[in-house]
Amino acid sequence: MVATRDGGFRPCEGGPYRLPDGTRGLRALSWEGVETIRERFTALSPYDRAIVPGSLLKLEDENFTDATRNARCELWCYAVSEKLYALFKLDARGEPVIRKYASHVLGQYRSPIRGDRHDWIIDAWKREIRIALGKPAQAFAWEAYPAISQLTLTTWNVFEPYRENDRLRPFDFLAVGVLNRSAIDLAIEEVAGG
Repeated sequence: MVATRDGGFRPCEGGPYRLPDGTRGLRALSWEGVETIRERFTALSPYDRAIVPGSLLKLEDENFTDATRNARCELWCYAVSEKLYALFKLDARGEPVIRKYASHVLGQYRSPIRGDRHDWIIDAWKREIRIALGKPAQAFAWEAYPAISQLTLTTWNVFEPYRENDRLRPFDFLAVGVLNRSAIDLAIEEVAGG
């Protein structure tokens, strides 16, 4: 749900409404309105209230500024699709601070950096958000590295192209390089003399 402290219309590219300045937007619920909806879902809970109290609609920890869940904060969303998004807030300098992100697409790739395997995903989201906010963004050193994903040989269709390799067995893992479509196009142009 899109919600702000007081609700109302907010700018949103592709939103269903036109705001007074002509930009597209959407209607955000107030936090009070969200709580009213959450409360209505409490009656639908099939669970014993003593074991699972409250609403079926969970208010995620990212919506709060502290572990006690007393102080809420407004989050922004940068979404590419339903499973490719980042929730963030802006710090005092206007820089994005990622609170939650989807790694559905990027998570299939092996980390191009040492350390926490998701640091690079967070950095990629921050850069994309900076670009969307009109701020300068630097290229990453690892952008020149090949994108590597893991292929699990789980079915015959996946295993079949590798069956001549006597070192592979079903359910083995392979590291697979992922080609960028534009790189393929450039290679074709180069071969064709273009």
